[in-house]
Amino acid sequence: MSFDSYASIEGIAVLENPRRLSNTSKTFIFDAQFFLGSTQKPSLLGLLHYFNGDNLTFSPLPTKCMVKATIAKMDLALNTYSTAESSLEPDDYDFVGDVYDLILLGHASSPEETDDSEEPTLEYVDDPTCPGSPKANFGASINDNNSEPNKITFPIDPCRRPTVHISGRVVNAKRKTATFKLDVVQYISAFKSDTTKTAKPNLPITCIIPDSPRFKSGNKPVPFDHRYVSLDGHLADVVIGAPKDGKAGKIERFLIEVIATLGYYTPTAVAPAAKTAKENVTPSPTNRATRKLGYSFSPSPSPAPPAKRPRLSINSNGSTPAGN
Repeated sequence: MSFDSYASIEGIAVLENPRRLSNTSKTFIFDAQFFLGSTQKPSLLGLLHYFNGDNLTFSPLPTKCMVKATIAKMDLALNTYSTAESSLEPDDYDFVGDVYDLILLGHASSPEETDDSEEPTLEYVDDPTCPGSPKANFGASINDNNSEPNKITFPIDPCRRPTVHISGRVVNAKRKTATFKLDVVQYISAFKSDTTKTAKPNLPITCIIPDSPRFKSGNKPVPFDHRYVSLDGHLADVVIGAPKDGKAGKIERFLIEVIATLGYYTPTAVAPAAKTAKENVTPSPTNRATRKLGYSFSPSPSPAPPAKRPRLSINSNGSTPAGN
């Protein structure tokens, strides 16, 4: 199957519950949380596959990582390969994807477990073997030739909205509201199984061009329908379906705040846009995912009580940094 669209997510994520696929020693699966900062949904939970070609060692503790991954909306037919430690169900996840770049940053900690002096940090130090190119070390100072290095220490804050990179065909463009939609369909390895051979990895997106001094009133660069567009943006929020039977609704669309459009393309011949079938929304219990993960972006008035490994080992108040 060929695809003419693409979407990826890039940012700091908290990875938990690393587990290998049963038929390979190189592919790992993680439960990954990205900060969203929405009042209705503090974070998004993803099911990410990663081919460990660099033979990285993963801790069972929640770990902060810089992650770049393709992304699609979660499909309830997918196998999550859950273990006794994770206990997550398919409807706990918001998205699924394949990691193509991963940088370990260190264990995630909560204020209840460590003071500020023990918070995870990166320390950039001068590397005499590579002038002008500092090397990074996590959690410890470096002494070269028994001398104190010239170092700058700063905390790693996971409460940053991730960036998305998108290419696809525009539909339902509205100049009055400076919005347009894309439905990205691309290859995602989790959809290879026989149970999902009829399903397509789809990411329903609504793009919003924000107010900016660059654009005069009513003159925002909204693309025309059926044009192909490439853009960068921030993951701003989600549209959630109505609750049903006392259970929380599921995500129906992802809202993207456009940073920059990278170009447009109009094909010579465009087939009529296919009508999108109404999605079968399967609600999930409120806060199911946050009960089963060791790290949480949700505000918490008090530390959570100890729980069995590692379902609730760490909490964070997840407050939004100034400027976000």
